Amino acid sequence: RFRRYLASRGFDDPASVASLYNLRCCNTGRWKDRLIFLIYQYGKLIAWTGRALGNPVHAPRYLSTSNLIKSTIFNEDEIRRGGDTLFITEGPVDALKVDYYGHPHGGRATCVFGTSITIDQISILKRVSRNFVRVVLLFDPEAVETAFSMSEWLPQAVVGQIPAGAEDPGALNPKQVAELVAKYGGTKDGYTGKNYLVT
Repeated sequence: RFRRYLASRGFDDPASVASLYNLRCCNTGRWKDRLIFLIYQYGKLIAWTGRALGNPVHAPRYLSTSNLIKSTIFNEDEIRRGGDTLFITEGPVDALKVDYYGHPHGGRATCVFGTSITIDQISILKRVSRNFVRVVLLFDPEAVETAFSMSEWLPQAVVGQIPAGAEDPGALNPKQVAELVAKYGGTKDGYTGKNYLVT
């Protein structure tokens, strides 16, 4: 059922995704029925967050081990290696979708675990952004204003838009992710600068 959940979110090879990103799952206890994202920093496991398979009524959709989750970013150790275009999303499923299907085209993705950002995350993102040609804040449509506010902390970032009809980056299909990377990717000569909504 955890693989079925990934399939329902548009991943055509759930086993490959789970293996590549070291995903876990839980059948009992506090984390029951949650897909677990392990959060590493310099090779050390510091926290994890669990995404409920459904939409629980009496529990949060995401459940995290501690506030340490906000002292890092998703996939930090891989993102640190750099690339062409870095997409910063809200949640780990969003980042998972864009990173998995965007990586072959030069795109990488991370998330800040929500719409707020901490000083620790700003520091990390500023550091890793130096290794990318472009940085794009790719938030849900209703959080675009928040993304603009966040761009004040990340002068090298632009605010991007997800394709029309998609409710969030996690709902994109592989073709849309490839088109997104092509749209925002490129060389420094084509960089549009901060505080500009690239459409």
